Amino acid sequence: MGLKMTAVNAPEQCPVCKSGGTRWNRTGKGNWHVSCPRCGEVNLTDSLVSVLQPMLGGGVHRRALMSHNIRRMGQAPLLINTYNAESFWRAERLPTPERQAGDLLLWVGDNQLSPDEAIECEVPFLSAWVGTSLNPTTTSGGGLHWLCTYLAEAKLLEGRPKTQSVWSMRLTMEGWKRVAELKRQGAASSQAFVAMWFHETTHEAWANGLHKGIADAGYDPLRMDMKEHVNKICDEIIAEIRRSRFVVADYTGHRGGVYYEAGFASGLGLTVIPTCRKDEFNKLHFDVRQYNCIDWETPTELATRLQARIEAVIGDGPRKPAS
Repeated sequence: MGLKMTAVNAPEQCPVCKSGGTRWNRTGKGNWHVSCPRCGEVNLTDSLVSVLQPMLGGGVHRRALMSHNIRRMGQAPLLINTYNAESFWRAERLPTPERQAGDLLLWVGDNQLSPDEAIECEVPFLSAWVGTSLNPTTTSGGGLHWLCTYLAEAKLLEGRPKTQSVWSMRLTMEGWKRVAELKRQGAASSQAFVAMWFHETTHEAWANGLHKGIADAGYDPLRMDMKEHVNKICDEIIAEIRRSRFVVADYTGHRGGVYYEAGFASGLGLTVIPTCRKDEFNKLHFDVRQYNCIDWETPTELATRLQARIEAVIGDGPRKPAS
């Protein structure tokens, strides 16, 4: 049964993760603006609010996954509706403990301004960022506490709670070394993930535009429909984005999956290079229009401009032949 709400009786729980202390406000456009300690700032349509509870089900796994992906999208507030909601749990699995631990170290390293000074971390936010599970009885940092204990025993992180929702953390010297190693691993990748519309009308744009531009810059372009695998496609997409040096997102056709994959990559801190065929440029979502998007007319133009953008922003790839 759906929820019927007004500004007077709006609940204090987050509709996604059920965290308390969540603020609901009308946007004046038939949407709710929800501010959640764990999920962050998000806009939900009335139609989604009425069906979100049965869509997420009674379990906590899908809720934790949606909360994680909202945080990692890197754009706030997101507008989530009945059309794109399922993309927020399409990966079907939370990150592995190894990935969670690495992401936690990277986040602390990126935010700790001085090696000898601890930083204060909001537990609900950081729990969603690294992708820990939701405890059925509480939305506190149970999973995050487990990760911090593991990293402390490995002598990579020092942390202690200041309040129930705020912890103090800092990297040890070994932790800084591990962060440097993780960043080198990412920088060493030669793979470029391509998010695009898989359709016969985009074949030339792929073969003579996106693929050529990436390859000429010295990187290995990956399009998921051309990869052989036996796993669930959503799991493979997330895994390959994580393995990539950067992402090229071609918004021609304006497929929901392209927007999702670009947002997920942005949340990981990867560079996303946006492209779109010129006759569809005006249809770009406003969140994307603010970026320097390559508006191309022919595949040849796309290849030339894409190669130049990659070399300027990322640098020459390891596959580029010496001149």
